[in-house]
Amino acid sequence: MERSYYTVVTEGKNGELIAFNTLLGSLALLDVEAAEELVAGEGSCVQQLADAGFMLEHADDEIDLQRVHFQKDIHATDTFGMVLAPGYACNFACPYCYQQGLHKTGKMTQEMLERIMKLVEAYYERDHFENFYLGWYGGEPLLYLDVIEAFSQMILPFCDERGISTRMDLISNTSLATPEVARRLAECRVDFAMCTFEGMRDMQNARRLSRNGEDTFESVLQGMENFRDAGIKAMVMANLDKNNASDLDDLQELFAEKGFEFNYDMLKDYYNDYALGGHTCPGIDLFTEDEYAKFSHDRFLKEVPQQAQTFAGMFTPVRNYCRRYLENYLVIDGEGDVYKCDGWMGHEDWKLFSVFDDVDVNNLRTSTYDPHDDPECATCRVLPLCRGYCRWEREAMGFCSMFKRNTEDYVRDYRACFGDTGLAPGEQVKVLVAPRDIEAFYAVPMNSRGIMA
Repeated sequence: MERSYYTVVTEGKNGELIAFNTLLGSLALLDVEAAEELVAGEGSCVQQLADAGFMLEHADDEIDLQRVHFQKDIHATDTFGMVLAPGYACNFACPYCYQQGLHKTGKMTQEMLERIMKLVEAYYERDHFENFYLGWYGGEPLLYLDVIEAFSQMILPFCDERGISTRMDLISNTSLATPEVARRLAECRVDFAMCTFEGMRDMQNARRLSRNGEDTFESVLQGMENFRDAGIKAMVMANLDKNNASDLDDLQELFAEKGFEFNYDMLKDYYNDYALGGHTCPGIDLFTEDEYAKFSHDRFLKEVPQQAQTFAGMFTPVRNYCRRYLENYLVIDGEGDVYKCDGWMGHEDWKLFSVFDDVDVNNLRTSTYDPHDDPECATCRVLPLCRGYCRWEREAMGFCSMFKRNTEDYVRDYRACFGDTGLAPGEQVKVLVAPRDIEAFYAVPMNSRGIMA
């Protein structure tokens, strides 16, 4: 017997040993002898440990199982998705923007949109997909409202006539979203809009800089309100460092009052250039990964009910971290160049092809990365929970999921949900949460479980 790569053992209160498996979700208490047998692979408790999901005949069997289902999921043909960035221009000049340095001025033309439609039609002829996802990106996509409307007039009838369900998202700074613009986007069936917000008024205006000098705290909020009033779901994302994190409580209160979904993440220096020339961002004090892991865990304890079902949901394996892994997913910029990720847009090394190329989609392969074949990922204890994380962030900065740094903290929190329950006299293994049936888990179609964007 071998210990599962995904078994985590940590020490709880009074030296108690807690075992958790990130793939199967099993949670148990162990005595010292059982913990030693888990490492040694032999002893009187081995079968009990195996039944609880902490050991198996061959640890690589778990990798093989996940690889098979990952490949099945990323090659699924029921959905086709794309992100369109009609141009790189932006009415903001945010000093930390990772697109600074991209000197591209192209804008999607009618001919380009027609070529994109031909690409969609080719995928449909091949797969007869049932769901279509479209994200609008930039630059600032609202500078190209004419392009959004022109393509919507092409793609929506195409989908409606074939009974294809649609979802349309928009990533925008929202400052240009007047009530009229929001109404027109709703007519294009944009369902969801997300913007970045960096703090309360002073912090926001220092980091989200408009080229015309306007108060971006007001203009962005007003734009999000206009989206909301037009029936478009509004979500706000804050990128946190050690300075603007002090605004977090006030931001949460503000957006809750306005009915906006709110999320936050660690601000990252994607190309290690925040200290260079014109790319300097004032007042930034970046978290290290360890610092943010502690910060995020402290916030979790403050914000989230400490209930067993909370942790069961947190520790549910992800089928796919990002749409960019999917075979039927493309990112197209204003010059007609095709990529797999919006972070790679404009970088020639990552270009797949142009919409003006004669591409045979029957022989096209766009997704070539599999984290289960990555030596660093395959045996990482949190692979089931991050599925390789964001390849762009790993390539650009070597970042990994925060779960990798604070798994034990959350395992101890999970165990605390079961109160004073402990090992009985003479008991070596007490299972608090039984392992999930992983084959049944993978039998549920991926799209019904959702994919992180």
